[in-house]
Amino acid sequence: MLNKGEYVSPNDPTVRRFRGLLDRIAKKSGLSDKRIAETTYGHHDLVKKAGDSISLLRFMDESCRTYETGEQLGVSYEEILTTVVLMVENG
Repeated sequence: MLNKGEYVSPNDPTVRRFRGLLDRIAKKSGLSDKRIAETTYGHHDLVKKAGDSISLLRFMDESCRTYETGEQLGVSYEEILTTVVLMVENG
């Protein structure tokens, strides 16, 4: 819903993609879906306020891929989000 700005079906490909990313992050981090959604959306909002137009789905995808590497080093999902924000802001 947040990515498109309107109601979408649970079977929409975008919804399924968000669900897959959420499941991957939750499985590795142990965080609740709600916590992941809130922190991802909050960090995405920081990027938008800085003037970048990255979509929420792309931001979450980048965060998930980065987390899968960082998690092996003991880096938390929240730390990864901050890193992704800095990467996006600095090009």
